[in-house]
Amino acid sequence: LAVSEDRLFIISTDSIIVDPNFDFLSLLELPLDSLEKVPLVIADSLALQNLKVYNDKLFYIVSNDNGGKDLYQYDTQIDFLASVSGAINDLTILENDIYFSNATTLINDNMCKGEILKLDLNNVDEGISVFSKEFRIPFFMDILGNYLYVFESNVLCLPLRNQISRINLDEVTVSTISFREASSLVLYPNPTADMLHVRDKTGAYSIFNLLGQKILSGDLTLDSAIDVNAFSAGWYIILFEDGTVARFQKS
Repeated sequence: LAVSEDRLFIISTDSIIVDPNFDFLSLLELPLDSLEKVPLVIADSLALQNLKVYNDKLFYIVSNDNGGKDLYQYDTQIDFLASVSGAINDLTILENDIYFSNATTLINDNMCKGEILKLDLNNVDEGISVFSKEFRIPFFMDILGNYLYVFESNVLCLPLRNQISRINLDEVTVSTISFREASSLVLYPNPTADMLHVRDKTGAYSIFNLLGQKILSGDLTLDSAIDVNAFSAGWYIILFEDGTVARFQKS
């Protein structure tokens, strides 16, 4: 699902919308002021994924017949932008640059490798380039400030662990934040049922579940707390813009 200023976009698994005899997915558009209307079918395919809205335009990926992915842009019509080789798991956009996590797994002596790709929307004809190769199996991504955070799930390779990597987009330097690293952040109470406090810490933050999905983001000030009452029970990662990270449990 993705939302623009006036439209909502969603991938539907209801194949009856397109053709009851085929197992298609449908990309639907609904006006936010009239959600009760019959949705407009923008496209249908066997594999639609990764809806993102940027500058009120929708970007999405479709699997192609060559085993790769095709990137499309939609405003009032569908425009093809580029083809990507490999298994793209996520995309995110900042200042006309699209970043892709290429999770193609190359196993050699238990070592898995992936990469982050980049497409400049101002120079689409130049195609997609490799932005950074310093990854194992990159999955979910998000941008906070001038840093790109990448969740890497290393369950297929040794050592078996998940981690978050942070890329400085100006310097293209990568640092790794392992979930097992000690953190200087003090969270209390931990576990918590409703409000989470962070001692002597301020700044922009994001909270992820252990699948790497962002649940919440905000800006923490001194003497403020984070309301996690609506979170499901389980473990979460809080990540600040400066790279400090800690884990807490919602009871």
